[in-house]
Amino acid sequence: MTISELVSQIKAEKLCAFRYQQDGHHHFRDRFTVYEDGKMFFERFCYGESAGLVYSAWANGADADGVINWDKTTFYEGFLEKLPKKITSCEAQQWSVDDSIFKWSLVEKLKTDKANGYGAIRRLFKRG
Repeated sequence: MTISELVSQIKAEKLCAFRYQQDGHHHFRDRFTVYEDGKMFFERFCYGESAGLVYSAWANGADADGVINWDKTTFYEGFLEKLPKKITSCEAQQWSVDDSIFKWSLVEKLKTDKANGYGAIRRLFKRG
């Protein structure tokens, strides 16, 4: 399955997005959200006393080979090397990034995501 096929599935289910989270125990909690328009949003959260969002970045999608097209205006340039580079396998329920042994599992199907600009009203007008 390619990212464009995943986007088609999101649209077919009349959803806003699918949200994936990296499996396993890490120092961080990483999440990817793939939206109905093909855009992707990456978030990294830390655990512990100062738990919270470390950084986030938007991508304009991924090409047919799975290479992620990061929007470099949405994050500090120093984070580029820490961001995932390529989606190496993609299924609706689980995918992998950069040939890592850690998989990303579907954790949520979103009808709206107002915090990131995909509220109900915007989605209503965009469909019409």
